[in-house]
Amino acid sequence: NDGTIVLTALDSTDTVNIMLQGPAGTGTFTITITCVEVNPTEDPTIDPTSDPTSDPTIDPTTDPTSRPTQSPNIEECDYGHVLDVAFIVDNSCGLSHPQCESRQEGIAELISSLKNDNTPRLLYITAEGGVPTVVVELDDADYNDDQATAEANFPALMELIRNNDCGAAFVGNQPLQDSVDAAIEAFREDQSADAYKIVIISCSESEDVAAVCDYQSPMNKDMKLMVGDVEPEFTIINTDASLNDDEYLSCLTEGDDDRYYPLEDDDANGLERMNLVILSKISIQKSVLYQLTIQLLIQQEILQRTQQRIQQVILL
Repeated sequence: NDGTIVLTALDSTDTVNIMLQGPAGTGTFTITITCVEVNPTEDPTIDPTSDPTSDPTIDPTTDPTSRPTQSPNIEECDYGHVLDVAFIVDNSCGLSHPQCESRQEGIAELISSLKNDNTPRLLYITAEGGVPTVVVELDDADYNDDQATAEANFPALMELIRNNDCGAAFVGNQPLQDSVDAAIEAFREDQSADAYKIVIISCSESEDVAAVCDYQSPMNKDMKLMVGDVEPEFTIINTDASLNDDEYLSCLTEGDDDRYYPLEDDDANGLERMNLVILSKISIQKSVLYQLTIQLLIQQEILQRTQQRIQQVILL
């Protein structure tokens, strides 16, 4: 009634348009704009304590621990809830203890990038001694069933993978075909996932590689590979450079370079580089995901500001 317009919840970046309407004719009138800063609280917190702790900690220990912690587990990707994944790990190469330790640490980090609870379900198979050995079943109650149970047991799962003995220096007779068959059969027994992935980590060449590559042929694919109407996707990691001359098992990747990792042979059969390859790929994927998340948050902020301004205009 007194001609006063009050606008609230504005900041320095807001733009306000005001239309004044009066009787036709000439004349003068006065507009006064006053900005008032509102105190956010009438009862601020009292002064912080004036003195720091009277008993600071003593000097740190001079010697670091003789058993440093292992690499932190990588944050789980958020797409595993519709995925079953099988790891087939070659234990027929006679790896030394340092080589085995390095490889298993890399495998554990790769698994932790996919999983830290009950999803995706993990099947872990080692290929050694002429027969596949299932270390973690697809329906394992400790790691793949109840979410709370799987989260609580996740550190134990990482230790189980890290402490695998890589075949205890056993050499030869890698049952690759039987291992792939075991993974496909486990997928088929359940068929609750929307997608299936098989990661094969090799350090030697199997005698039945030709038979496994033939699974991709039109004549064999339905019988040997398909899980219902879903084709499992293969990722190949070769940790010995001798396998790279003939692109060992690249036949399973359908020409996709993002699913084929031929590691070079440095001092330890390329095993030390495995972590770097895995982590670099995960970092790229997370960077893209982070950028998409930031864009979404910006769009949400713009939408919220627009809705606030519309409400302010309506109130006027």
